[in-house]
Order: sequence, then C-alpha cells, then structure tokens
Amino acid sequence: SIGYQVKPEVDWIKETSKKGGDGVYTHTFEVAENSSSDAREGVVVVCNDDQVCIPVTVKQAAKNTLLVTKTRYEVPAEGGSVDIEAKANVELSYTIAESAKGWISYVETKALKTSHLVFKVAANEGTAAREAKITVSGGGISEEINVVQAAKVPAEFKISQTEFKVGAEKSTFEITITSSIGYQVKPEVDWIKETSKSGSNGVYTHTFEVAENTSADARKGVIVVCNDEQVCIPVTVEQAAKVPAEFKISQTEFKVGADKSTFEITITSSIGYQVKPDVDWIKETSKNGSNGVYTHTFEVAENTSADARKGVIVVCNDEQVCIPVTVEQAGAEPQEDTSWVSKEFFHKSLGMRFTADWCGYCPMMATALDDAKAQLSGNLEVLSLHASGGLYSAASDALAQQYKVQGFPTGYVDGRVQISNYSQTSVTTSKIVEAVKETEAKFETVTGASWESSVSGNKINLDLMVYFKKAGYYKVTALLVEDNIVAYQAGASNSYNHKDVVRGAFANAEGAPMTITQDGSKRKYTYSMDIPSGCKKENLRIVVYIQERQSNSLYYVNNAASAAVGKQQPLLVKINNTGDVEGIVPGDKITF
Repeated sequence: SIGYQVKPEVDWIKETSKKGGDGVYTHTFEVAENSSSDAREGVVVVCNDDQVCIPVTVKQAAKNTLLVTKTRYEVPAEGGSVDIEAKANVELSYTIAESAKGWISYVETKALKTSHLVFKVAANEGTAAREAKITVSGGGISEEINVVQAAKVPAEFKISQTEFKVGAEKSTFEITITSSIGYQVKPEVDWIKETSKSGSNGVYTHTFEVAENTSADARKGVIVVCNDEQVCIPVTVEQAAKVPAEFKISQTEFKVGADKSTFEITITSSIGYQVKPDVDWIKETSKNGSNGVYTHTFEVAENTSADARKGVIVVCNDEQVCIPVTVEQAGAEPQEDTSWVSKEFFHKSLGMRFTADWCGYCPMMATALDDAKAQLSGNLEVLSLHASGGLYSAASDALAQQYKVQGFPTGYVDGRVQISNYSQTSVTTSKIVEAVKETEAKFETVTGASWESSVSGNKINLDLMVYFKKAGYYKVTALLVEDNIVAYQAGASNSYNHKDVVRGAFANAEGAPMTITQDGSKRKYTYSMDIPSGCKKENLRIVVYIQERQSNSLYYVNNAASAAVGKQQPLLVKINNTGDVEGIVPGDKITF
C-alpha cells in the first residue's frame, strides 16, 4: 500500500518489465542461461518504504553434463574389466554394441562423486584382435567408449629340425624343442627310441637312437611332438635300406673253342667269397689282386667230343649271394668234308619271263616255260617278273633294266639267250629247251647252293651256303617267289593262276659281284626280309641262282635251285654212273 523497491542481488537475474495499478503490480524477470555444470541460487530483494524486506529466492539448475576420462580401453586377450570413469550431473545409462554382447557385460556402477561404470571383458580365444563400443548416456548427452581386446598370443612352440635322413646303421640324432608350455614326445615306431632330454627355460634338447635297418627296404618313422594346447608337430625320420656288400664279376658268360684254353674273370667284393667250378674240365690256375679286386684265371681242358658242353663256376660271397659264371665249350670240329669238289653238281637253268597282267600274249610264254620244264625233267627254274600292277616288285624292275627289256613278253634262259614269244607255243617251248641244252653242253656247272630258311613272325631268315669249284668272278642272287596267285590276266581270265611270281630280293636282285680266289671255296650269307603284304606264307619259295662272268665280261647263270620257305635245301649232286640226284646237307659227309 506504500512504495517499494525491487533489487536482484545477482547479475544473471534481470527485471525486464513491470505492469499493474492500485497497489498490485506484476514484475517480469529474465534468468540468464546457466552454462555451468553447477546449479546456482540467487535472491531478488523486495523492500517497502518502511524498510520491510521480503527475499524472493531463485534456484537455477546446472547445465546437463557428462564427462568421461577415457574413450579407449585396451584389454589383454585373457580378459579383465573396464572401469569407465564418468563425471555427470544427470542420471547415467549405457549401451553395449550388439556385436560385443557376447564378450562384454555390465557389472556395476559405483556412485561416488565421480561415477564409475564397470564392465567385464571375457577372454579372447581367437587369434585376431577385436573391438567394440560402449555408449554412456544421460540427460540427452552421450559419449562413446572404444574397448579394444588383443588377440590370444599362441604358446611359443617350435622344433629345430623336422626331417632326418639317416643311414642303415645304428645312429643317433637330436632335436631342440622350444615351448612356452608343456609338451609330450612320442615316437610312433619301435625302432626309434628317446635316450635323453636336457635343457631349461623352455628350450630342451632330446636325443634319439635309431636301430640298425637290416632290411633291403628303406623305412620311414614319425616322432609326434604335441604341446598342452594339442598343437602337434611331426618329425619324420627316413632310414636307408641296408646296402648289400659290393659284389660283381667282370664277365659271366664265356664261349670257348674245343681246344685247351684259358680265360680270366675279375671279381670285385667288399667281403669274402668262394669260387667253385662244378665240372672237372674247368680248373682255377691262379688268383691275384688286392683291395677287394681280384683276377682269377681258369684253364679249360680240350673237348675231344663232337658234342658241345656247358659248365658253371659258382661264385658266392659270405652273405650267400651267388653269381654263376657259365662256360660253353664247342664240340670238336669234324674234319671239313671237301669231297663235294669232286662231285658233279646237278644243274638247273633259269628261265625268266618279263610280263604284265595287262599283256594279252604273255600267258603263251608262261605255258611254253611250263612245257619246257616238263620236258627237261626238273632242270629248269622259272621266274615271272611283272612290270606293273599288284604283282609288281622292285626286284622285277631291277632285272628288267639289267636285261634292257623293252617289250612284253620277253624271255631269257640263263641270262644268255633271249626268247621271243612265237605265234605257236610249241615253237617257244623248243627254243627254251634248246637254250637249256646248249648251256649244259657249253658251260660246266661249277657252282651250287644249299640253305636253311625259317619264318619268325612276318620275317623270313635265310642262311645260305654257296659252293665254288673254281676260282673266278661270280654273282649270287636270292629271290622270294610266290605261286598260286589267282588274279586277273589279260589274254586269259579274271581268275588266272599266276606262278613263279617274284615278290622281292633278299639283297641286290642283280647279284653283288664277288671274287673267288681259290678253287673249292665256300661262302656263307645270312639274310632276312619282311614278307610283303598280301603274300601267303604257304605259297612262298626261295630261288637262288649263281652267275659266272665269262670271257666276254657278261654274267651267265651257272646254276639255280629252289625250295619252299621253311624247308632245308641241300646241295644237289649227281650220283655216280646213274644220273640220279642226291642232296648233301652242309656238314654231312658225302658217301659214294
């Protein structure tokens, strides 16, 4: 009802307006923002003119405050606790990241002047570090704290060497194991045994003994080393096989003649050995050498028998390893039979017909040669030499060039007389017979042949012996001939029977020249050839003919012979006073 005064006592309270009347007034005050984390209190004093005063108290809250002392905590792998120190003037709460709820858990809040939020961190069993966030909130304010946990550090565990290769003999080896925790050592084979262990402070040396390997086979064993965390490291041991004693012989096969002779063998042996011939015709005569290398000399007695014989020298070392040494001795050679020189060789002339399956006149000459052969009682061999087509051979071509054949059919007898194809077959036949008889009358048969042939798979092997009564210049030809080939022939039919067809030569079809320097000589030849495709083995023959050089430098056929493949062909000679023929097999004695 009287006057009054209004006075704020703090500067953060200011009167901003006054309104009213009739002794009732409204005063408006503005309170400044409190930027402090502490609450504050101020007084507005109202006094009337009678000095009666009424205080008006104003309490202002502090500004919301949340302070954490650290925003990153590092925790070891074995786990522990995180104590988050927070200063706040508000009620606190927390949030753990979803990904970390399995290994971070809240424990308690210590409500002191300064708050402490304690979290438990579980052990990290993984080998990678991990990190998560914890968010602390209050009064609309939040702070993020990073919790980083280290990876689990594996126990130190290593071995100095994990592979060993040892010899077959008994031996030892060592391994050094470094481990920060306990471990066990276990050999998995009974031939490896641990003999000692030494060391300290997590570094230990283990010694093992390897038994002798008496086997001829190498072997492998494993020592397993495992620590208490079940981490295992294998140590492999490879042991060589037992090396057999060195034992060898310079030569284990001997072939000697029938005469008395000697031979030597050199024996290399790292241990003792014994030598024992198992036949009485082989005797040891001397031994010399040193340092495991010795030369033994043996004497082989003369073999007076015609039969070959075989003996064995048995050489055994002290480990009962034996090596046989075989000795083959030839039988006594019978005195060479040279009586064939005084024999009269059976003579066969050679008729050649150059032909082709397209030649219509050629079958006439084939008939003439067959007729002549019949008239000559086996004194004529025939060759059909085809110029082209399926019956052609390179040998036919070579002989056609040798005799300068220009037309078909063309014939030759003994490479000496050319035979034409006359209009009458009988005329051609008589010309052939006349030429053969002329050869026998004018030319002495001074050569002959014998042979053996065999078939192995698709190959024909030929061992040929040629006999020369007189010195001179000669050629020898061996041909493969096929009979009974049914095929087309112009002038005849589509099913003409071709005979005496030359399929190939064992060597030069024209014959390789040779010089024989002594009367009564022999020459041996060894040939082989593949059977041409399309040939039937059962129809194959071998024809051999020998040519002799004449004074005019031309070669004429001196003799010929023929035998089926796989059959033996003896040397053919005439029996005295009869004109008949007998065969002499090489090596047989000739009897009169």
